[in-house]
Amino acid sequence: MEKEPKTILCYGDSNTYGLMPVPGGRYPYRKRWTTLLGNQLGEGYVVVPEGLSGRTTAFDREGAPWKNGLAPLKAIIGSHVPVDIFIVMLGTNDTIPEVGASAEQIADGMEQVLLAAKEAFAELQEEQPQVILAVPAPIGDAYEQSTDTGALDMGAYIKSRQIAGLYEQLAEKHGCTFVNMQEAEVSAIDSEHLTERGHEQVAAKMLQAVLSLEGQAAAASAEKREAEETGGMQYEITDDCIGCGYCLGVCPGICINGNHIPFVIDQEKCQHCGACLDVCQADAVALI
Repeated sequence: MEKEPKTILCYGDSNTYGLMPVPGGRYPYRKRWTTLLGNQLGEGYVVVPEGLSGRTTAFDREGAPWKNGLAPLKAIIGSHVPVDIFIVMLGTNDTIPEVGASAEQIADGMEQVLLAAKEAFAELQEEQPQVILAVPAPIGDAYEQSTDTGALDMGAYIKSRQIAGLYEQLAEKHGCTFVNMQEAEVSAIDSEHLTERGHEQVAAKMLQAVLSLEGQAAAASAEKREAEETGGMQYEITDDCIGCGYCLGVCPGICINGNHIPFVIDQEKCQHCGACLDVCQADAVALI
């Protein structure tokens, strides 16, 4: 059977769409970062761009509530499953005066997107994809002269930089790969949209992140094969445990102590079946 290429779904705003920093312009297909990434990865991957100009993380836009990133998320995911890698890069539009969100509120909006995506993937495909959380390029220094009249101010300039650290914390919290695009070049024309060089920089950083994830997956697969060859997998329950109790109900060896959180697996009794891993509601079961 022919091996299917891996699907990378890129969820973003106008910089994922490929909008040029001139009214109504869009970069040619071959110059967008999503296309560049696909070309660099080769035939084993399909890179799907889902970028919408004006899209926020979780905030309605005046007259355009459909630009709220939560609104179409499940439908978009459902259109492309199975997805192997989910890339999300949003937040620039959240910084503008019209939306009025603080950096902390923007990070909260991004967390809502991550949680909604996880829920949708759990329903629509067998396994969760790897997730890359990218903080977008910040508003440029020439924002006061932007052609996007009235859309940018000092607050947007500051918040577009403040969210970097908050996104990094989110990535760590939710087990995502964090990619910092704060050095990507934006145009001096409007101070918000990527230049051609900016698209090349984003593609290069995304390529590095994807290859890193693929390397980790290959290493995990090798470890799994080695464990199977040497007598079975060993599991432990991490501090992410929420005490849901699903593992207690499926464990055939009755080897999980649920008296305290996190639960504890008795390694001497464990039958290495992996049932606890399959049902854990918090992804708190890990291989050791």
